[in-house]
Amino acid sequence: MTRRLRSGSYRSRRGGNVPLIRLKSGGNTHPEMERGNRTVLARPRLRDRILARLRGRAIDDRLLAGQPAGGNPVTRARLARLVDRRYRCAIAGALRRLVEAARRHERNPFVARIPLREDEVLSSEPLIRTLAEELEEDETISPRGVILADRLIRDGDSPVFWPCEESVESAVRHARAALHLG
Repeated sequence: MTRRLRSGSYRSRRGGNVPLIRLKSGGNTHPEMERGNRTVLARPRLRDRILARLRGRAIDDRLLAGQPAGGNPVTRARLARLVDRRYRCAIAGALRRLVEAARRHERNPFVARIPLREDEVLSSEPLIRTLAEELEEDETISPRGVILADRLIRDGDSPVFWPCEESVESAVRHARAALHLG
């Protein structure tokens, strides 16, 4: 038994919310979703959600390159996860922890961690906190912005961890712009 929640997901008896995706009827859709010529909210299948997690990086690369989601159910499941509020809140929390870690200046030679570029992170703190707030609070966002924010904290090649052409400030500005513009 499932019931519809306000946040755009279904809650099952087993617990947990599953994000919904919008599908146009016709074409390559599940027969249960055929309802004439209107848009239907559908729950991604378990198989598609698992494959979306396993292939997340490759799907994200294609989405960032501008390739449309099309009728691929695995890509649609990944998009549903990217715009899910719980996933976005987890990224926002990781951004806040990143700022706090830069503030503490902890160095432990017995822990394998990529060192932060603490000065740049702290100088971009207001922008990072604004990005975190926008990830949590905005209703309509672009999945591209979520991907860029996620890569900012999880990718070892990110300007947060590794000196590169792009500064931390410009990477955060780019993620914020993509969050709203697409």
